[in-house]
Amino acid sequence: MLKIGGKVRYRGDRTPLPMIALPVFGYKSDISIDRCFGFIREMTVTSALAADGRLLRQVVSTDNAGSEVWADSAYRSKRNEKWLSDRMLTSRIHRRKPKAKPVPKRNSPFATWPTTSTG
Repeated sequence: MLKIGGKVRYRGDRTPLPMIALPVFGYKSDISIDRCFGFIREMTVTSALAADGRLLRQVVSTDNAGSEVWADSAYRSKRNEKWLSDRMLTSRIHRRKPKAKPVPKRNSPFATWPTTSTG
């Protein structure tokens, strides 16, 4: 299997650069777990080529008592956010770091840690 990479990039004269094809082998699993007890509630196994964001609807069940959905940033899209809000689920999907910028303080895993000074 081949995964054709990213968006089309152009040279200075506006001719497209060749696309890079990466060989991809294997599979990946997407699971939904019960936060309290750690039980697997939903699961799907797909080819390694499958986009994560498209699988959110298959692993999130609305019969769960919890209303928060935690996921990797690969699942974040306007379409998934709307789908979650339509089902009255709270999105806790991680955010990506802005390109060529430091991590915003609100997204930093250290944002809530107390600061100490050495002196």
